[in-house]
Amino acid sequence: MRLAEQTPARLGDAPSQPDLNLAHLQAELARLDVLIRREVRRWQLAGQDPGDAFRGLYVSDEQAAALAGRPFSTSWGQTVELDAAEAGAFAQAAAERARQAQTISDAARRQGQVPRLERLAEAFGLTRFEVDVLLICLAPELDARYEPLYGYLQDDVTRKRPRVNLVLDLLCHPGPERLLAQARFADDAPLFQHQLLERIPEPAPASPGLLGQALRPDPTITAWLLDRYRPRPELAGSVHLLWPEKCERDALLAAGVWPQLERAAADWPIAIFQGPDTASQAAAARLLATHLARPLLAVDLAAASAELSPLQVVHLALRDARLTGALACLDGWDACLDDRGFTPPALLREVCTHPDLAVIAGRAAWLPTGVERERSLLCFEFPVPAYAQRRALWLHHLGPDAPADELAVT
Repeated sequence: MRLAEQTPARLGDAPSQPDLNLAHLQAELARLDVLIRREVRRWQLAGQDPGDAFRGLYVSDEQAAALAGRPFSTSWGQTVELDAAEAGAFAQAAAERARQAQTISDAARRQGQVPRLERLAEAFGLTRFEVDVLLICLAPELDARYEPLYGYLQDDVTRKRPRVNLVLDLLCHPGPERLLAQARFADDAPLFQHQLLERIPEPAPASPGLLGQALRPDPTITAWLLDRYRPRPELAGSVHLLWPEKCERDALLAAGVWPQLERAAADWPIAIFQGPDTASQAAAARLLATHLARPLLAVDLAAASAELSPLQVVHLALRDARLTGALACLDGWDACLDDRGFTPPALLREVCTHPDLAVIAGRAAWLPTGVERERSLLCFEFPVPAYAQRRALWLHHLGPDAPADELAVT
């Protein structure tokens, strides 16, 4: 169907307009800086030398004895207490940064915008703690000064990306709070279920436990927070974010299904497009996005990299649709069908749990079976265009003075 090659539509990021998104992100990172400065200060008070170039590369007898005597589940910094005045200054600074971020957010919303960090949190149901985890992992992607800071706070100059242990040091008090927070790093927790964060692989034979796992944001998430959409490299060329514009040609192509599709869209179903007329399928998807005043995320499943399974491609595409607020159109669904012409249950379940309207498009007819679901799946047929539709298109392109013998061609 190749929605990205059809016109009229704009490819790439949304039209640029003044917004406060980056100012809000900078204010949130400034709040993170306060937490880092506080932890660095605690480490210094605990006797850790920031000037030791071999820090973390060896363990002396004295350090081993200190480690053995350190309370359970604490960092070096958490073994000391700041005096009341210094602790109050850090708390006041963090509160001020939080107020600045909120002020920017309020200003953006008055302009009809929502800062992208907040949109991300709303789209995936992130808590304040999970947003802070994301910020900690995002920081070294935006500013290299965080790399030596993280190495210092992790007692290892080679550790330039945050490990789970450092995240907990910055955000949690020792004890039950820290232990309970480890559940936020499970594979089925939002940050990892939606692949907002990924675990950095360790070279063999290292296989760290949860606390030793280093984290980084998915590159698509980093790019999107910086006001641009970039699909993962494995999806480059097969996923495009479009802004369709009103077009008489699309209206003519989709005329056979549009009245029913327009009515059904109000119930947010999964719309299944089937049949040989792929041009009309593309037109209907663009028309639907235009009707909803939303961008269209066009996904060519047949062109996706072989590095990813169809399930992985669909999972990432639907995540990106939620991230960008786009209508997802999964084209080339035939590539996902098994030998019997059925959609594998895991794929169907992935689509049915998508909390938004979506389009599945392909040539082959198939039945949505094998999965219990609450979502409505509505099929729309796109047969070879009838003569009346072809004649309307000829008139649209050639004008009312087109030769009658050309319009008579069937």
